[in-house]
Amino acid sequence: MTGEIGQRPPSVVQLFLKMGGWFVLVLGGLILLISVVGQSNFKTAERFENEGRLAQAEVVKKYTSEHREPDGDIEITYRLVAQFTPTGGDLTKVDRSVPRSFYDDVEEGGRVELLYLPNQPSKVELTRGANRAGATFLSRLSLVLGMIWLVALWVVGRWAVAGVRARRFGTREEALVSEVKQSMITINGRARFRLVWVDAQGREGTSLLHVWDDLAHFKTGDRVMIYHGVKRSWWAGDIGTRPE
Repeated sequence: MTGEIGQRPPSVVQLFLKMGGWFVLVLGGLILLISVVGQSNFKTAERFENEGRLAQAEVVKKYTSEHREPDGDIEITYRLVAQFTPTGGDLTKVDRSVPRSFYDDVEEGGRVELLYLPNQPSKVELTRGANRAGATFLSRLSLVLGMIWLVALWVVGRWAVAGVRARRFGTREEALVSEVKQSMITINGRARFRLVWVDAQGREGTSLLHVWDDLAHFKTGDRVMIYHGVKRSWWAGDIGTRPE
């Protein structure tokens, strides 16, 4: 029978990662990073609101920068270089990105009003409340991603537990391979495939995602071991075998 595995059956944690738990962990790290940046922006916004001073700055230069996105689209960033003299300080030059509308409204050699921090003149707001708006956006983004993270954690965690329960308590059966099917998912530039089988009752089942090399040797009609769980069947090559 094809598909027997001699290695130690994977634990719940190993199955969790195998079933996409790495995505949950990466998403959790991203949420943590966004939360830290957002909190920092909130603190900076409070400083501008409590300590900020107004100044008139001269627009020294206007320019744009382009960045190509992974999907091929080009993102344009609008930037201004402005200089001003803070109270009791030296001439300070800053280079900041600004909204398109703000960029279009000013000309080189013109003047703009900005807000700066007295003890850190290089920290400025060319558009009033920019830090507060950025912090609010990151806070809302973190909340949305947090909800997605909880759902993903619950779904993948439930899959992992279901796989272990099927291995321990599910009915063991032989099934016939019907095909190796390419999925629509690509990871690190490599396509992922699923083993497809049909059990004795004519029900079709599919494996977890694998690279082609893991499944290339399977042919139609090969016999594989599966375990029936409560809601689905699992391939022994995914969840491991139960000691007999």
